[in-house]
Amino acid sequence: MPKYDRTASASARWRIDNIIPVPDNLKVNKKYLGTMNNSEFVSTFKELQNFIIKIYEEIEKSPYEWGYKDENRDVGATANNRISDFLYAIASNGILENGVLTVNTEDFNKAVRTHKKIDLIINGLKKLGLNIDGFDKKVISFIVSYPNNAHIIEVLYQYAEAQDQEFFPVKAIQTEQYLFPSFSYRWVEDPIEQKYETIFHVKMDLSSDTIRGIQNWLHQKADEYGYKIKKDKPFDKGCVFYQKGSKNLIHVGDKIKDNGESAIWTKAIFRNVFTSHPEKIKSLADKIPGVFGGSKFENGVCIYCNGAKKPNEPCSMRILYYFDGKQYNACAYRAFEFNNFSLDVFKDIFYLFLIENKIK
Repeated sequence: MPKYDRTASASARWRIDNIIPVPDNLKVNKKYLGTMNNSEFVSTFKELQNFIIKIYEEIEKSPYEWGYKDENRDVGATANNRISDFLYAIASNGILENGVLTVNTEDFNKAVRTHKKIDLIINGLKKLGLNIDGFDKKVISFIVSYPNNAHIIEVLYQYAEAQDQEFFPVKAIQTEQYLFPSFSYRWVEDPIEQKYETIFHVKMDLSSDTIRGIQNWLHQKADEYGYKIKKDKPFDKGCVFYQKGSKNLIHVGDKIKDNGESAIWTKAIFRNVFTSHPEKIKSLADKIPGVFGGSKFENGVCIYCNGAKKPNEPCSMRILYYFDGKQYNACAYRAFEFNNFSLDVFKDIFYLFLIENKIK
């Protein structure tokens, strides 16, 4: 198998690992129960998750038999969403009756138009027990069923419906890795059981304990200062994206380092606090050294724009600051990045961010 940045097999394994098992005591939103009671829905959702896992286990073994590209960099990361996009397309463009979906072919084709070799997906799903009858790109409709358990189709339909209710008509983010592909039970959970937005809980279920603690604290502060998660862009750079009007709140999340390991990461552009609150800067520098100090110019050239702007040219991204009695320069594209910190350290960064941006 050819080697490249992210193989189809690795992508399939990643999706398996990011399916959080539905808890037995899940309280389902009544609007999505359909013909089932709570217990039946939970057991069927568990069966659906296991079915999805079987699909990805087969893809992990033979991705090209399912129509995956040899190299996904040519078609973008969304190529690895071909299974979840396919299942979402049949569920969101179908009419459900007695555990059977009658899918509108034209709408289905539009939903999966970025994916090739759909016939290979259909062949693979049929081998695993999903019936797809009468499919042809030119027919008006085709039929989808799951003879082993008709409730599987109903749960898949309700799962897609739950996301449509939350995000319709914002379709552009359906391929976001934390939405449909994770098959998270959070989408059908009773909202009374959730402290924050569903999308927040979906993301947090896939996050480390440290990030979860920081993000829960940050969400409280976002609420306090009037910032909300953007519905059309809930994440940015892998971080929960809070916005108030045109102003963004600080980001925090996991960042993949060059060695493949992840590190807790945030970035804050500081300019004025170096002179207005030097004692807070000094305190932060003592807790997480190496961020402040040091020149970002090499031989008179700013390294972050590769010399596009010389030191004597005006530049809105340039930061000139005093730290520990000396003057330094930095570039806002990269300054100031913090890695591997605790919640207490993040609080210091956050409050300096508030001061710098005059957030009250």
